[in-house]
Amino acid sequence: MSEVLDSNSVLQNGKYTIKRVLGQGGFGITYEAIQSGLNRKVAIKEFFMNGYCVRNIVTHQVLASTDSNHKIVDIYRQKFLKEARIIASLNHPNIIKIYDVFLENGTVYYAMQYISRGLLDSINNDWPKLELFKHIEKYICDIAAALKYLHSRVEPLNHLDVKPNNILIDEDNRAVLIDFGISKVYDIWGEQLSGTPPGLSYGYSPIEQYSVEGISSFSPAVDIYALGATLYRLVTGSVPPDALYVLRNGLPKIPNDVPSNICNAIIKSMQPISEDRPQNIDFFLGILKGQRGPSIQTNYNKPLGEGQLSNGHNYVDLGLSVLWADCNIGAHTPYERGDLYAWGEVQKKERYSWGNYAFCRSDYSTANWITKYNTINDVGYLDNITQLELIDDTAQRQWGGRWHIPNKEQWEELIEQCKWTWSPSNRTGIDGYRITSKINNNTIFLPVTRPSSYSLSYDEGYWSSSLVISSPKYAYRLLLDSDMKCFRNGARYLGNAIRCVIDKDDL
Repeated sequence: MSEVLDSNSVLQNGKYTIKRVLGQGGFGITYEAIQSGLNRKVAIKEFFMNGYCVRNIVTHQVLASTDSNHKIVDIYRQKFLKEARIIASLNHPNIIKIYDVFLENGTVYYAMQYISRGLLDSINNDWPKLELFKHIEKYICDIAAALKYLHSRVEPLNHLDVKPNNILIDEDNRAVLIDFGISKVYDIWGEQLSGTPPGLSYGYSPIEQYSVEGISSFSPAVDIYALGATLYRLVTGSVPPDALYVLRNGLPKIPNDVPSNICNAIIKSMQPISEDRPQNIDFFLGILKGQRGPSIQTNYNKPLGEGQLSNGHNYVDLGLSVLWADCNIGAHTPYERGDLYAWGEVQKKERYSWGNYAFCRSDYSTANWITKYNTINDVGYLDNITQLELIDDTAQRQWGGRWHIPNKEQWEELIEQCKWTWSPSNRTGIDGYRITSKINNNTIFLPVTRPSSYSLSYDEGYWSSSLVISSPKYAYRLLLDSDMKCFRNGARYLGNAIRCVIDKDDL
């Protein structure tokens, strides 16, 4: 049995004559054909699930390969028909046009615009660099216009599969978006109208597309990530790294000869967290055209709230008394947990105990001989220091400048003056809180520093620089889980994460 229709096969009683196969994917076969009445070339897509369907070589009928496959083939055939009808309802110069939809040979076909110049992925790289970048920017703007049209419908649509292999260049040098096979339509409130499993194109799909819940509500940011990834592919010549890689490691360095506006558009579009990307196509186009945002050339886009650099590290201005770093010490992105340190120690360790705590002497089994930061109520040296000194401040010692560990009052200000939204690991890969200022809407992300399978009582947290005066063997630390954020006393030897702050006057 042959999987494809033979050359010169006819459909619709001779209305269409098959000439050759243009391509075959997991759900369909695309042919070049001639429409006899108008004597024009068309492309015809036939529903044929690779591995699930077979064709009768005599009758051309398409059948499920086994009885057990019949149900799944029927489900996806209906989805294919829905795809055709969706595209047929669209009218935009940068979206493929469908002329006809019909049932034949036990399957579904649709005839569409034939575009001869080929895929965007085969763009002419022999152009001089400046001309190449100009063409790339033009094609990306074309697809952005198509996406804006889709996103602006009364019932908005996410394409969900923007990538160079789904973009064609027509005779007028326009980029045209094709293949709506995994697209989703949403109602006027932004809720999905179908719950079919999401499809993925690794390197082009954002993290939220990896689960049904992640795309259950309409969001232009899903397609904007893929558009940025497409731009990355065109200017670097490399397939973009998978979204999980970007989350953990950031984007690889973009070549220095890429214009800053293009570089900026890639970095901002490919942020792992949906809320950190441009939230609509107009904002994306503003960045691409150099109208918004600073020029950034780094391996990830920091910070979340338009902060700046201080001594090599980024801060976010939340409108509070201090400026908050956008990531933990030891982290390379805002979504990593970073390193753990004991209170007042400036080097991380393999294990944490009273036995190896820097300020513990002699009888460390009861921790009664703790030097420095003791009071008259505790056995040991008497110094009455209740606030961590800069010489013992890990933030200052690791990051330099005037970075320091926030005191208890500064943590409390962060809690009281910001909205804390729980972000479970199915969105970010790491549990944590997205913290949004009630003053200026800037944001930071604060990851929980241990997997949620551990009970809160054993969870590491975040050190403050404030000692517990009544019992100076302990310092205040912030503990987090999905239900609460609270201050608990923590033995000073414990390993906890550190988020730095800097005073506004110390920049």
